[in-house]
Amino acid sequence: MKYVFFAIVTHFLFAMSAQAAGVIKLNLIAQQEKVVVSADGVKEIKLVKADKVIPGEIVIYTLEVENTSDLSADNVVITDPVPEHMTYMEDLTEAEGVRVLYSVDGGIIYDTPENLQVQGDDGQMVTAKKSDYTHIKWNFDKAVPAKSETLVRFSAKLN
Repeated sequence: MKYVFFAIVTHFLFAMSAQAAGVIKLNLIAQQEKVVVSADGVKEIKLVKADKVIPGEIVIYTLEVENTSDLSADNVVITDPVPEHMTYMEDLTEAEGVRVLYSVDGGIIYDTPENLQVQGDDGQMVTAKKSDYTHIKWNFDKAVPAKSETLVRFSAKLN
């Protein structure tokens, strides 16, 4: 049986704004869930670096958002495209006070899932599916405190 492996080499563009003197540092991590067996035979699921992914596998993208300054950062907004050759699966962000919006038009317009529409096969506008999402935007409704870190993440499947 022959497997084709794809190295995940992704170019992420981040658009970020912050009104305050806070300095936001971003770090992107691409991981996969793998079953790991300990020396005593206990199985557990761990996140490991996604070096090689085969079609159909899911990658979890984690974006570490760190305010490195002594001041809080207000109105932080981060946008991120769904990587090329990947299909968006779901937002996994657990951070409190973060509103997530999506785009289906290459990052021009963002909205909540129920308001996003795409043209269906019959030419009529229909509600977009997750697989139609091209970009994700995280709006931080609360200031990011000084010297703090939070995570936003989503999963996507390699086509």
